[in-house]
Amino acid sequence: MEHVQDIEIFKSEVKRVLKPGGFLFWEVPNAEAPSNGAMNNKIQIPHTYYFKKSFFESWFDEVLLNTTFDSKKGIIENWENYEKEKGGVIRALGKIN
Repeated sequence: MEHVQDIEIFKSEVKRVLKPGGFLFWEVPNAEAPSNGAMNNKIQIPHTYYFKKSFFESWFDEVLLNTTFDSKKGIIENWENYEKEKGGVIRALGKIN
């Protein structure tokens, strides 16, 4: 999602094709992570957006997960071991009605 050109068009297309009450999962760069471009007033190509947890809180009708994590590659199991307040990625799971 951090690579799209127009986030509002993207969101409307997601809502259009998603089954009513469907779930969405995203892993996106955290705008508040010290190492990400947003904190250094830079956009790191190919990223066009960085996200804060508030983005998902306002987009989802029901939030099941919205937490920042260490951005180490390949972490699939035991996510709770990698939660980090200013982690490099946000993992968000939610429902849109």
